[in-house]
Amino acid sequence: MTTTSHPATQASALHVVTDDDVTRAGRHYDFSSDGGAVHDPAGLRSALDADRQHLAEQRRAADPAPDDLSALPVLAQVISAALIRAFPDSDEQVRQTLALAEEAGEFVQAARRYLGMARTPGELEPVTAELADVVITAFVTAEAFGIDLPAAIATKTSTVLTRGWRNTPAPTTA
Repeated sequence: MTTTSHPATQASALHVVTDDDVTRAGRHYDFSSDGGAVHDPAGLRSALDADRQHLAEQRRAADPAPDDLSALPVLAQVISAALIRAFPDSDEQVRQTLALAEEAGEFVQAARRYLGMARTPGELEPVTAELADVVITAFVTAEAFGIDLPAAIATKTSTVLTRGWRNTPAPTTA
């Protein structure tokens, strides 16, 4: 049996032996489905299958079109659930607060490049992509905090639209 490494896993401890055999960190998991004995002490295979099935169902339910902003809260729930499974030991609110700050920073960096304010010039596409990341991450962060972001946006919008834009001195008549 020869061991092959996927390019994305060459630096890690994960080496794909066959489709059914996985060696990770010195432990061998045989996920054979050929009727042979299955050695899966942690129930890893069934947990992975359940996660995959759950995510597939969530994707089918959410499947937000890029121009359908009303689907963002559902997308945030799907992403949040995946992040909780991927990082079970992390504090969700701290993780998302830092992620939002990181995405905002990446947006600013892309905008600075596009606006000619950085050493390296840039195009509009990265600005667009990073701004989308900020919005998506804001919805995931709201999910982590239990905030109804569409309702909060509606409330804040009415405040923004009624507070005025700029105080300018009244014209003098002389």
